[in-house]
Amino acid sequence: MGNISNLENKQKELLNNLSKNELKQYILYLTRYYYTNFNDGNEKLFNYNLNLLKDIAENYKETYPNIIGFIYYNLFLNANILISESKADSKIKLAEPFNYNLNETEEIEEELSHDIKAIFNKERIRERYNNEK
Repeated sequence: MGNISNLENKQKELLNNLSKNELKQYILYLTRYYYTNFNDGNEKLFNYNLNLLKDIAENYKETYPNIIGFIYYNLFLNANILISESKADSKIKLAEPFNYNLNETEEIEEELSHDIKAIFNKERIRERYNNEK
């Protein structure tokens, strides 16, 4: 039992010390295996993976305000890959209609994916309008 908790502590320590690039790669990896574990019916690994994604979102939300949108974007990318692989002979190919990056500041494009109310806040619209003059 002690070995499992030591492993979990090491995992959490590693999660807290990822560079931006490492974090992006790890999210891409976890979101790929989100679907793989689902397709394999591996409930234990599926839930473990899901909890890691939740931990990442919680740990990095202050540094990267759009991290949840970035995780969803990677889920989308991996779903497209899996669908495309299963339809390799199709004439129609799935495409990435937009790009979504992990940012340290929130921009209007990122807001659309997870904070639609803030976009239509009258005071905020007024501020943006005045700043663009």
